[in-house]
Amino acid sequence: MKIVLLGSGNVANHLGNLLYNSGQNIIEVYNKFDESGIVLSKKLNAKFINNISEINKNADLYIISVVDDFIEELVSELELENGIVVHTSGTKNMNILNKFENYGVFYPLQTFSRNTELDYSNIPFLLEANNKENLNLLKKFTKNFSENIFEINSEKRKIVHVSAVFACNFTNYMFSVSEAILAKNDISFDILKPLIQETINKAIKNSPKQSQTGPAKRKDLKLINEHLKLLEKDKDYQKIYGLISEAIIKDFN
Repeated sequence: MKIVLLGSGNVANHLGNLLYNSGQNIIEVYNKFDESGIVLSKKLNAKFINNISEINKNADLYIISVVDDFIEELVSELELENGIVVHTSGTKNMNILNKFENYGVFYPLQTFSRNTELDYSNIPFLLEANNKENLNLLKKFTKNFSENIFEINSEKRKIVHVSAVFACNFTNYMFSVSEAILAKNDISFDILKPLIQETINKAIKNSPKQSQTGPAKRKDLKLINEHLKLLEKDKDYQKIYGLISEAIIKDFN
């Protein structure tokens, strides 16, 4: 298919590289801001467009991969004659694209950083479309680079997204809190890496709930209070520790 990629951020870069390396035909990259769009278009051997009215109107697939707040503005300016239009958002409803005849969602469930390589074959792709024919086309297209495909509607995709925030963003923030606490005491974060790896391995192999350990699960209030005292100079961390400990105690006792 002839593909137009709209956006040049983290997700657009990863998707662009994935599609290009799997032999897909990306004909244009659109971005309002020249620098990042030009760089990406050169990588993908595609034409760079910074005027939305000049986008090719006869492509087969238009992938909107911009931050959520800009999707609807972009859609309002986009006039097309053919092709399927999809966005890559985890939270925006598919129907924000309903001005087009053929539309859907092409959401890769992964955390993306610009310079981090990924195994795309293992990334779940959550697909949705306005009719069965378009859904089948998106499935066939996605199978070129991943077999991990899920048909998920907009409401369930929002649920997946909020659960992903807990699993990814909040978990990573906890790692950064651990790193900060250690750094204040001149201790390397390396000391926790085997523990973090084993925690993740157990959660994947068994289940997170079955793998839970620690003072809150044991309802060891004496130790919890000792930890809270150690965190007296870091009130935000102390509050987080207390709230999560209370939640664990409630879930396991």
